[in-house]
Amino acid sequence: MTKQEERKIQIDLDCGLNIFNLVAGGKWKACILKYISNGTKRPHELHKAMPYAAPRVLNMQLKELLEYKLVVKEVYPELPLRVEYELTEMAVSLLPLIDAMEDWGMQHRKSILAAFMNEDTPKEPSCSLSTIVPPASQAS
Repeated sequence: MTKQEERKIQIDLDCGLNIFNLVAGGKWKACILKYISNGTKRPHELHKAMPYAAPRVLNMQLKELLEYKLVVKEVYPELPLRVEYELTEMAVSLLPLIDAMEDWGMQHRKSILAAFMNEDTPKEPSCSLSTIVPPASQAS
Protein backbone atom coordinates (compact mmCIF):
# COMPACT_ATOMS: atom_id res chain seq x y z
CA MET A 1 0.00 0.00 0.00
CA THR A 2 1.42 3.39 -0.98
CA LYS A 3 1.66 6.34 1.40
CA GLN A 4 -1.04 8.13 -0.57
CA GLU A 5 -3.39 5.13 -0.26
CA GLU A 6 -2.68 4.94 3.48
CA ARG A 7 -3.34 8.67 3.83
CA LYS A 8 -6.62 8.43 1.97
CA ILE A 9 -7.81 5.67 4.27
CA GLN A 10 -7.02 7.71 7.39
CA ILE A 11 -8.93 10.83 6.35
CA ASP A 12 -12.35 11.37 7.94
CA LEU A 13 -14.51 11.88 4.87
CA ASP A 14 -17.53 12.77 7.01
CA CYS A 15 -15.95 16.20 7.57
CA GLY A 16 -16.38 18.76 4.80
CA LEU A 17 -13.14 20.55 5.73
CA ASN A 18 -11.18 17.32 5.37
CA ILE A 19 -12.74 16.74 1.96
CA PHE A 20 -11.93 20.31 0.92
CA ASN A 21 -8.32 19.98 2.10
CA LEU A 22 -7.93 16.63 0.36
CA VAL A 23 -9.22 17.95 -2.95
CA ALA A 24 -8.17 21.61 -3.01
CA GLY A 25 -5.54 21.84 -0.28
CA GLY A 26 -1.90 21.87 -1.19
CA LYS A 27 0.69 24.56 -1.55
CA TRP A 28 -0.03 25.40 -5.20
CA LYS A 29 -3.51 24.05 -5.96
CA ALA A 30 -5.39 27.31 -5.31
CA CYS A 31 -2.86 29.21 -7.45
CA ILE A 32 -3.17 26.65 -10.23
CA LEU A 33 -6.97 26.83 -10.18
CA LYS A 34 -6.94 30.64 -10.08
CA TYR A 35 -4.55 30.83 -13.02
CA ILE A 36 -6.49 28.32 -15.13
CA SER A 37 -9.69 30.24 -14.35
CA ASN A 38 -8.49 32.88 -16.83
CA GLY A 39 -8.71 30.32 -19.64
CA THR A 40 -7.23 27.05 -20.84
CA LYS A 41 -3.54 26.78 -19.96
CA ARG A 42 -0.63 24.69 -21.16
CA PRO A 43 1.87 23.21 -18.68
CA HIS A 44 4.69 25.61 -19.60
CA GLU A 45 2.35 28.56 -18.94
CA LEU A 46 1.64 27.25 -15.45
CA HIS A 47 5.34 26.74 -14.74
CA LYS A 48 6.13 30.24 -15.99
CA ALA A 49 3.33 31.80 -13.90
CA MET A 50 4.57 30.07 -10.72
CA PRO A 51 8.37 30.21 -10.91
CA TYR A 52 8.83 29.43 -7.20
CA ALA A 53 7.04 26.08 -7.56
CA ALA A 54 9.19 23.16 -8.59
CA PRO A 55 7.94 21.67 -11.87
CA ARG A 56 7.72 18.24 -10.24
CA VAL A 57 5.49 19.61 -7.47
CA LEU A 58 3.25 21.45 -9.94
CA ASN A 59 2.90 18.29 -11.99
CA MET A 60 1.95 16.31 -8.87
CA GLN A 61 -0.62 18.93 -7.90
CA LEU A 62 -2.06 18.89 -11.44
CA LYS A 63 -2.29 15.11 -11.27
CA GLU A 64 -4.27 15.34 -8.02
CA LEU A 65 -6.55 18.04 -9.46
CA LEU A 66 -7.20 15.70 -12.40
CA GLU A 67 -7.85 12.79 -10.05
CA TYR A 68 -10.48 14.77 -8.13
CA LYS A 69 -11.99 16.10 -11.37
CA LEU A 70 -11.22 19.77 -10.75
CA VAL A 71 -9.39 20.07 -14.05
CA VAL A 72 -9.56 18.24 -17.34
CA LYS A 73 -6.54 17.53 -19.48
CA GLU A 74 -6.74 17.65 -23.25
CA VAL A 75 -3.92 15.98 -25.18
CA TYR A 76 -3.81 16.85 -28.86
CA PRO A 77 -2.34 14.21 -31.21
CA GLU A 78 0.08 16.48 -33.00
CA LEU A 79 3.80 17.07 -33.05
CA PRO A 80 5.02 18.57 -30.92
CA LEU A 81 2.55 17.17 -28.43
CA ARG A 82 0.15 19.81 -27.11
CA VAL A 83 -1.43 19.47 -23.65
CA GLU A 84 -3.96 21.89 -22.15
CA TYR A 85 -5.73 22.10 -18.81
CA GLU A 86 -9.18 23.53 -18.20
CA LEU A 87 -11.36 23.89 -15.09
CA THR A 88 -14.39 21.71 -14.52
CA GLU A 89 -17.69 23.02 -13.16
CA MET A 90 -16.70 21.71 -9.73
CA ALA A 91 -13.51 23.80 -9.83
CA VAL A 92 -15.43 26.87 -10.99
CA SER A 93 -17.59 26.47 -7.87
CA LEU A 94 -14.38 26.83 -5.79
CA LEU A 95 -13.37 30.15 -7.36
CA PRO A 96 -15.41 32.34 -4.95
CA LEU A 97 -13.65 30.59 -2.04
CA ILE A 98 -10.25 31.07 -3.65
CA ASP A 99 -11.04 34.75 -4.27
CA ALA A 100 -12.13 35.13 -0.63
CA MET A 101 -8.90 33.49 0.57
CA GLU A 102 -6.87 35.81 -1.66
CA ASP A 103 -8.77 38.86 -0.36
CA TRP A 104 -8.24 37.73 3.23
CA GLY A 105 -4.53 37.20 2.60
CA MET A 106 -4.11 40.66 1.12
CA GLN A 107 -6.16 42.25 3.90
CA HIS A 108 -3.93 40.67 6.58
CA ARG A 109 -0.71 40.66 4.61
CA LYS A 110 1.19 43.19 6.72
CA SER A 111 0.54 41.52 10.08
CA ILE A 112 1.26 38.06 8.66
CA LEU A 113 4.54 39.24 7.10
CA ALA A 114 5.49 40.92 10.37
CA ALA A 115 4.92 37.68 12.28
CA PHE A 116 6.73 35.67 9.61
CA MET A 117 9.71 38.02 9.65
CA ASN A 118 9.66 38.11 13.48
CA GLU A 119 9.10 41.86 13.52
CA ASP A 120 6.81 43.71 15.89
CA THR A 121 3.35 42.21 15.52
CA PRO A 122 0.06 43.81 16.47
CA LYS A 123 -1.05 43.07 20.04
CA GLU A 124 -4.00 41.09 18.71
CA PRO A 125 -2.96 39.68 15.35
CA SER A 126 -5.70 38.61 12.99
CA CYS A 127 -4.14 35.19 12.68
CA SER A 128 -1.43 33.41 14.62
CA LEU A 129 1.14 31.66 12.50
CA SER A 130 2.94 30.14 15.48
CA THR A 131 1.60 26.69 14.66
CA ILE A 132 2.41 27.00 10.97
CA VAL A 133 5.60 29.03 10.73
CA PRO A 134 7.92 29.00 13.74
CA PRO A 135 9.34 32.40 14.70
CA ALA A 136 12.79 33.01 13.21
CA SER A 137 14.35 32.58 16.67
CA GLN A 138 13.01 28.99 16.88
CA ALA A 139 13.74 27.95 13.29
CA SER A 140 16.78 25.72 12.95
